[in-house]
Amino acid sequence: MSPLTLTHAQHLSDAACEAARQLGVPMTIAVVDSGGHLVSLARMDGTPFVLTEVAVGKAFTAAGFGVPTEDLATLFQDRTQFTTSIQVATHGRFTLSKGGLPITVDGRTVGGIAASGGTGDQDLAVVRAALAA
Repeated sequence: MSPLTLTHAQHLSDAACEAARQLGVPMTIAVVDSGGHLVSLARMDGTPFVLTEVAVGKAFTAAGFGVPTEDLATLFQDRTQFTTSIQVATHGRFTLSKGGLPITVDGRTVGGIAASGGTGDQDLAVVRAALAA
C-alpha cells in the first residue's frame, strides 16, 4: 500500500484550500503520488481552469525530483535544452514554477503537492501550510 493515501491527500488539499481562503486567493491544489499520478485535486471557486494543469505539473515535478520546484528552476536556469527535453518527454507536465513541494515520509519522497493561483510566494505559503497541518 502506498504511504500516500487518498485520505491523506485530501487532508493536504483541504488544509491548502483553507490557507488559500485565509489569503483571499482562489487556487487549485494538486497532490500526486511518487509516480506523479494525481491522487487529489481541489479547484476552488473562481480559479481559472488552466491552473489545474499548472498545479498538477508543479506537483509532478516536485515528486519526480524530490525537491521544491523553485530549487529546480534555479538549478536548471542555464540549461534550456535540457529542460525543454524533459518538458517534451513528460508531455508538458515538467513545470519549473514556485509552489511545488515534495511530500516526504521518513526521509523518502512519497509524492508532491502544489498550488497555483496566486503569486509564487503565495502558492508556496499555501503548500507549506498544508504540509505543516
